[in-house]
Amino acid sequence: MTTHQTKKLKALIVVAASYAVQTQTLSEEAKKKLFQLYHPSIDTKGGNGDGSGNDEEKDAVKLATLALNCCKDMAASDSSLQRLVQDTNSTDELIKLLLIYSCNAFEGGRIYHEISRINHSCNPNAVVCEGKDDGDDGSSSSGDASVVKAACDIKANDEINISYLGKYLYAGYPTRQKVHKVCRPMLCTTSICGAKHWTTHFMNLSLIEESLANFHSTLMSMGQNASGDTDTMDELLTDIAEAADGIERAWKYARGLNLNIDPSHWLFDYTVGLARTLVGLGDEKSQKYASEWLTKVEDHAKAFESDAMNKVVTSLKSAWQRHSSTDEGEENSAKRQKVAK
Repeated sequence: MTTHQTKKLKALIVVAASYAVQTQTLSEEAKKKLFQLYHPSIDTKGGNGDGSGNDEEKDAVKLATLALNCCKDMAASDSSLQRLVQDTNSTDELIKLLLIYSCNAFEGGRIYHEISRINHSCNPNAVVCEGKDDGDDGSSSSGDASVVKAACDIKANDEINISYLGKYLYAGYPTRQKVHKVCRPMLCTTSICGAKHWTTHFMNLSLIEESLANFHSTLMSMGQNASGDTDTMDELLTDIAEAADGIERAWKYARGLNLNIDPSHWLFDYTVGLARTLVGLGDEKSQKYASEWLTKVEDHAKAFESDAMNKVVTSLKSAWQRHSSTDEGEENSAKRQKVAK
């Protein structure tokens, strides 16, 4: 069993235990909606019970069955989980539940009656965001909700689709298929032209993420306008330049895939992290450079990020203007002092 399968098995056991606790209080309407969601046949052959299921469906059924057996072995005496798994009439219901979770759950284990029905595409035209959910009456809820937002212009009657892959949407075809097999038992036949050398960008971004955290720590220890330790500052500036080059190459790579969605969905955090570092250097030139970077993700932030993150982007983007105002104020103050003399 792979590491991913082990994680999935643990998650399925948690789902079974949670359902055992909540099943008595779960309304019949909620159960009806839940079990309407897609899942492979509970027959161990997969598909329609005739062996027609694909390998991914068969693996999902095997893993769900293994999770059920683990629950039978691990359930505490006289617990709600033990009562559920020992009830032979609930066996099929529990297996279906675990398969529904495998095929429909989003990050964090969330399942939605409508959103979970949206099909996957390796070239999606929409994304799922965490945020406020506008009700039918026009009211907004700031609770724990997910909403679907268009990531590009969508023509009337076109199917709305999303990606199940996260950052691996930008990976090569074989890797996307492997992630599909682990995350959701399905195959995707979409082939993204140009998705070559993706591992180089993934590795570079992983290193850049660590470097950005180190940059912030270094700047904090040195002070915003530190000039005493010239060697350290020169080394820091070189590392920042390399990080900027790596992020720029990732942008170029992502654009070259010609996906419907903007590269900001993948590169937003890296871009904002770089801008934070540039603003932290304290000089106007670096802060203007940060503003140029944030222009890449400004529209994305307004459409898909939280109000708090939008304030961060706006503040970082205008940092050079505050720097100019401060310099102008100091210059005018010096002139006034000369006139007074």
